[in-house]
Amino acid sequence: MIPVENIRSFIVDEVSGYTGLPFKEQDEPDNGETSWLVFDFSRIMDNRGHPVVEYESGIMRETQTVEFTVTLYVYGSSHLERIIGSMKARDWLAHTGRDGLKENLNCVLVNAGPVTNRDYKEYEDAPWIRREGFDAVFRTVQVRETEVETIDTVIIKGADQIVSN
Repeated sequence: MIPVENIRSFIVDEVSGYTGLPFKEQDEPDNGETSWLVFDFSRIMDNRGHPVVEYESGIMRETQTVEFTVTLYVYGSSHLERIIGSMKARDWLAHTGRDGLKENLNCVLVNAGPVTNRDYKEYEDAPWIRREGFDAVFRTVQVRETEVETIDTVIIKGADQIVSN
């Protein structure tokens, strides 16, 4: 399993410190901040190729490169604040954060997409929910270990003589 909790914590703490904006959960209500950030894993575990399978001491180890996508949103009433917050978050991820994620979590930034308007309405008569944001694609290594039962010795009955050409 990939360390999603560690990746999320690292990004949330560092981006919040860099932008000066607090983080909220996606479903957390607005409590009066002028602007805030929301982090979301929008696509997880997109496998790339086939896993490398190794057997050692009764353990099967599958190692595979996987991709996942993170979406960062900046909510707020001021359009300019949302754009600036999103640009700062993207800058941190594309430059400073890229090295920290690679060194600390073996997680590589593949692409930080453009900052775009992500306004939406929950239903027709609802007020607009104003936000800007971007998607970032990451690649990391997933290692799965499974205990396997091995057969050390095999006795084949009825095979007294083996003939070879």
